[in-house]
Formats: sequence, C-alpha cells, structure tokens
Amino acid sequence: MFGGNILEVVIGLIFVFSLLAILVTQINGLISTALNLRAKQLKQGIQEMITDQRIQAKVLAHPIIDMVQATVVADANLSDEQAKNINRIEETDVSYIPPETFAEALIAILIAESDQELFVPFQRAIQRLPNGSEKSQLRELSRQLRSVFDETTLRQIYSVAQNLTDEKGRKEILAQLEEFENSLQNVLGRSDDMVPLLDGVSKIGDEAFQSAMRTILVSAQNLEEAKKQVKAWFGDKMDRVSARFATIIKRYSIVVALTLTVVLNVDTLHLGIVLWEDDDLRSNVAEAAREFDTSQEGVSLPSETVDVYADGSAMMIPIVEEAQDGTEGENNTEADDGTTLEDVQEQAEATQETLQTLLDLNLPIGWQYVTVTDEMVTQARELGLRDPRDNVNNIYNLIPGNSSDWLLLWVQKIIGIILTTIAASQGAPFWFDLLNRLTRRS
Repeated sequence: MFGGNILEVVIGLIFVFSLLAILVTQINGLISTALNLRAKQLKQGIQEMITDQRIQAKVLAHPIIDMVQATVVADANLSDEQAKNINRIEETDVSYIPPETFAEALIAILIAESDQELFVPFQRAIQRLPNGSEKSQLRELSRQLRSVFDETTLRQIYSVAQNLTDEKGRKEILAQLEEFENSLQNVLGRSDDMVPLLDGVSKIGDEAFQSAMRTILVSAQNLEEAKKQVKAWFGDKMDRVSARFATIIKRYSIVVALTLTVVLNVDTLHLGIVLWEDDDLRSNVAEAAREFDTSQEGVSLPSETVDVYADGSAMMIPIVEEAQDGTEGENNTEADDGTTLEDVQEQAEATQETLQTLLDLNLPIGWQYVTVTDEMVTQARELGLRDPRDNVNNIYNLIPGNSSDWLLLWVQKIIGIILTTIAASQGAPFWFDLLNRLTRRS
C-alpha cells in the first residue's frame, strides 16, 4: 500500500508535468506564429548563405521562393540600393522551402547573370544587322546557344559572322564573339550546360559568395550534378538553422514554463505533499493519468511536423521529407504558404483545451488570499487538517509578520516553482514516455 501511494503520487506529478509541457509547446507555437519566427529564421539563414546583395535580393524575391513581400524576376537589373531595399522588406510567412526549389531559383539567377553579360549585347548587335537570311540565321543560332550552350553552335555563328556582307555588322558581331569567348575561357572544358552557370558565378560581385559557389560546384560535371550540390549545401545550412531555431525555442520554453508556473501557481513541493495526504485526490489524478494515457481524450498532442516540442526536439523547418522506407520523399515545387488563420485558431483552441484538462483535475494550484485567524488554526487542529498557516498558496502567509515561518514558506515556494518550471520545459514526449511506463506497471 505504501509503495502504491508513492507510485500514485509520482504518476500524478508526471501527469501534471505532461500537461504543462503540452501547454508550453502550444503557447510556443502561438508565439512562433505571432512573431513569424520560422520565416525570420529561414530568411536569415538564406541571407547568411548568399552574401551578395543583388543575388540575395533576387533569391528572396524570386516568385518560387517568395520570402519577401516583393517579386523580382531572375534577369532583372537591380542597383545596389534597390537590392538592399528588397533585402530589408518584411518577410512573408513562408516557413519551408524545398531544396529543389532553392537550387532551381539560385541556378536560374546565376545563369541569368551570365545571360545579361554575354547574350544580351550579342543579340543587340545581331538586331542592328540589315534584315535578311544572314540575320535570321544568326538569330536562330543565338537562340540555340542561349538555350543549350555548345561549341558546335558557337563555331557555326563564327562561320556565318565571318561571311556577313555588312562590313560594320561583321566587325561588331566578331568583336562581340571575341568578348564572348574571352569571358568563357575560364569555364570552357566542362560540360556545355555548365558554361552559363559557371560564367554567372564568375560575375558574382561578392568575393566570399563567389568563392563559396566555386567550392560547391568544383566537382560538378554537369548541370544536374550542380543542382545536387546546391541542394546539399542548402540542406546542410537548413540543418544548422533548425538547430538554432530549436535553441531559441528552448529559451522561449523556459520563459513560458516559468510564466505558466507562476501564474497558475503550480508548486511541485506543495502539490506532492497534498497528493500524499489526500487519498481521494491522489487516486483521482492517477486514474485520470491512466485514462489519458490509453485514450488521449480531451487533449490534442502537438505534432512534431507542425510545432517544435518544448525541449526543441522537433525541428520547425523541415528540409527534406523522407518516405517510410527512408528514401528521399518527393519535394514540392512551391514554397509553403505558411500558417493560416484557421491554424492559429486551432492552436488557440487546443491550448484552451489542455488548460481545461489541467484545471478539471481540481489540484491545489492557483493563488489565494485569505486572512488566517486563530479560530481557523484551532478548527483545523480539531478536524485533523493541515495548519492553514503552512499553506504556501495563500499569499497572506508569505507576507512577513503574518506567519512566523514566512521565510521558510518563501524558500519552499521558490524551490517548488523552480522544480515545476524545469519539469514543464523538458518537453511532453519525455514525460509521456515516462508516464506510459509507470501506468503500465501500476
């Protein structure tokens, strides 16, 4: 019987810790949504990866990334000031970008950078030629070279240009071709589809980012391999962003847990004493814990695919979703639309539901202010009840002079609050796993 009472007290305390941990998680989710923390961390992570202001602005404002409240096409000609302004725009609520989407956007932007330097001046020179079959042939060859670069097409353009009847046009086209080849001399020798990308990398203004891209692409032999390298780079960075976000959530968890504990006045020491002394309350709480463990009725457990646990064990920014067999799942081609108003409403309702489950246990929590009189003390003794002067939930007893043991009560209260705060910030999975083990044994 003695051992059974101890076990029921432990089960009761763990059940309370579990509910508080769920509340911490749910409130963290509401705070994260309200402050748009996931999107802020995602945007910051991208900005740390791409240190070139112009490329950074184009990536953030790319239509398939949509990280800021602006849209910029890949081949847009941005000034440094325009780029800085775009990078300072408030982020949207996009909280997840598939690696494939990021790689597609970045590579398209870098190729567009090359295009602006190489193909646009060349095509303008062709446009100034007199109308005729030679102009049409050069335009067609230019389109072919622009879509898929290859040496054969380039040689054909040279052949046609050298035989142009318009002398001024011939000189201009050949000059452009010479400049074209000078720009490409450092990137030729790789597969043809890598040439525009590598040329775009060579035109990056920020040396640190250019060096990073060269390192990432050094082993890529074709465009498909380049995309895989960029995806891996993005995935690695997002792992670190997720870890940083988990650290932030842990800090929030401690603050939220402390606030909840103080507001609800959930004192572990006092709660343990009352559960030990009150047989009916102890049995009711232990039974509620067993029913909760088997049915999960009345409380919605937080999903690790939506929110982070209070201990940061579930990442808020998933990078690559995996299928059941452990292989890489199919990536979406569009960024996440973020949290909707309905999602927030559901989170709020789930939080209220969890709080109500805790309150329905009729535990000795919450604050009170009752003047303790000598008559109350005498009556408690006659009935075999606890001395009302020892009630740490009564603020009256904590005021110096009202109780001879007020300092001891304060020490007890502080220790009890600290213990509850630590417990509530540990995460619901930890407590529910422990609760499951104990209820199976009892």
